[in-house]
Amino acid sequence: MADFSSHPIFLFSTEDLPPVLRGMANEALPAEQTCQGIMLVPADVYPRSLSRRVNPQQALIFTEAGVLQVAGPGKKGQPAKTQWIPVDQILKLRLSMILLYGRVEIWGVLRSNGQVVKIDLEYNTVGQPLLKPMLHALIRKSWNEKGNLAKTHPVDETYSNFVNQSFSFYNALNSVALQLDERVLGIVYQPEITEPYLKFFRRAIFPQSVVVMTDRQLILLQEDVSFKPHHEWIFTFCAWHWIEDIQQNDCQNWQQLTISLSSSSARENIVFVMEANNAEKLNALWQAVRGKGETTLVTAEWV
Repeated sequence: MADFSSHPIFLFSTEDLPPVLRGMANEALPAEQTCQGIMLVPADVYPRSLSRRVNPQQALIFTEAGVLQVAGPGKKGQPAKTQWIPVDQILKLRLSMILLYGRVEIWGVLRSNGQVVKIDLEYNTVGQPLLKPMLHALIRKSWNEKGNLAKTHPVDETYSNFVNQSFSFYNALNSVALQLDERVLGIVYQPEITEPYLKFFRRAIFPQSVVVMTDRQLILLQEDVSFKPHHEWIFTFCAWHWIEDIQQNDCQNWQQLTISLSSSSARENIVFVMEANNAEKLNALWQAVRGKGETTLVTAEWV
């Protein structure tokens, strides 16, 4: 018989939450916030390298103005916790989907002190179809009209040809990442990067990835270099108005690229690796889309 005890449950009101989480949510939600949807995640065991970790029962609560995570106390004495992030303070969002394992990570800035905080929730991807519209709505609300490039750059008419380079990534972008009225302005695809190892072998340095620039945000989609074979999609979303610069570090046979995200009081980065020719393509696309000059090129040693 199928075991549904680990499957996420979707609710419409904080009054439907279990008593402990309900009390935490009602106390932590800012005044006059109306719940638009809740993903309740039962307590479950998740792998961690060679060990396992038991996550307590927790929930993501989506409202018009932000998102709240509430987590009950853990079995090993971990304290209960809450974290609220307003939509206009979301720096970046990462969504990881690896077979039945899912993870949502959201970085945001506290208005009170400028500190960067993080929401981190693991879940069973059986619930992904119901989570998707709530994440899409949250991402849309994190966009800023100052970052709307729809009228300043033409759409990439060749985007549909990307299916011939990576059917998996093309499917991932269209089925999970891109929103209905979002326009793709350009993409840069990077196959897995490897280097010689022990004379007769090769080892992976960075997994297959693609950077997608749309009229509203930048999306990085990648695999996980530690998995063979690959069955994973890892998305990072960032609205244009947070992106300050793209730094390009010359690291021997490849380039380390750092997307610098900046608010008035906080900074975060998105780091990935490309071969030199693809880094130059990204540089050209960045100049064309944002018109802010070349990426910053510095020499650094690969770590």
